[in-house]
Amino acid sequence: PAEALVDAQLDPEADPDAVARLVRAWREDLVRLEGRVELRDAPAGVLAHVDVWGRAPTGLAWMRRLKGTLDPRGVLASGRLAGGL
Repeated sequence: PAEALVDAQLDPEADPDAVARLVRAWREDLVRLEGRVELRDAPAGVLAHVDVWGRAPTGLAWMRRLKGTLDPRGVLASGRLAGGL
C-alpha cells in the first residue's frame, strides 16, 4: 500500500458550503482507495458541515473504552478526537 500526505491551503474567504462539498468529494474518492481526508484547521463555517476526522476509525469502540478508563469524567480533549471522543 502507498501513502501520501497533501497539505492543501484553501482561500480563507472561500464559501464554507463549497469547501465542505470539496472535502466530502475528496473523501468519497479516497475511501475507494482506502484513504482518508483529515482537516488540521478549518474555519468554523466549514466545521459546521464536516467532521475533522471523516469516517470513524475501525477501532473506535476500543478507543472509547480506553478513553473511558483513562479519562472517566470525560474532561480531557473532550470531543476533539476521532469519532467525537
